[in-house]
Amino acid sequence: MLKEGDKAPVGVAVYDQNEHEITLGSFLANASHVVVYFYPKDNTPGCTKEACSFRDFNDEIRKLGVAVVGVSADSVASHRKFIGEYNLSFPLLSDPERKLIGAFGVWGKKKFMGKESEGTLRTTFLVSKDETVVHVWENVKPETHAFEVHEYLKRLFKNSMIAFDDFKKVELRTARVMKAERVKGSEKLLRLEVDLGERDAAGLPTVRQVIAGVAKEYAPEQLVGKTIIVVANLQPRILMKLESNGMLLAADAGDGKSVLLTTMEEVEPGAEIT
Repeated sequence: MLKEGDKAPVGVAVYDQNEHEITLGSFLANASHVVVYFYPKDNTPGCTKEACSFRDFNDEIRKLGVAVVGVSADSVASHRKFIGEYNLSFPLLSDPERKLIGAFGVWGKKKFMGKESEGTLRTTFLVSKDETVVHVWENVKPETHAFEVHEYLKRLFKNSMIAFDDFKKVELRTARVMKAERVKGSEKLLRLEVDLGERDAAGLPTVRQVIAGVAKEYAPEQLVGKTIIVVANLQPRILMKLESNGMLLAADAGDGKSVLLTTMEEVEPGAEIT
């Protein structure tokens, strides 16, 4: 069986539930990692619980930039039926010749109700974009395994280190809040107009619109005139049909509360944070 640090066989071709030839590498083309979970058989109690568990967590896992794929020795037709019956939201790969199963080393002897047999071992691998096995889960509990994987992924990305050159790409600047108002239809959002020291072609001051989720912590009037810290080079994002051109920095104060970061002394708008 492959272990952490091993090179994953991402080029082995098998078929998905739609009879398309596919490799794990094709999932990594659009994701930072892929969760590959091997299971014994479609429509059996444990495998159904595991599949439904991954179905229920798939949206949250996908938000982290991670793809999920299941693999067993079942036929394409069996996978198609299994997906339809339980509304599974991720692909299942058919590997009756055990090419991928064998490459990962998850075919072997197992015991069930005192009887020993050979089959696919219930094992999950996390594979990174550089084709490395990052983590292995063996002998998993089907009904709680997706939760376990999701928790691991959250810790992994929270603790991920970034290169200094990547950090230098983030442009942090001071901004003065000129106007603040609640976003209609939202309990969390405020619409802010902030001065980042920018000027238009005529040399006149301009303001940016920033949508911030701090309405539960701050009334609009509390923010007007405040100097805050903004990520100034973030791509625009649409929130409640409003374009946000930047992001405020805030500290997590616990219990879901946020505290805006500011400066100890008065600083002109647009000053770079270094």
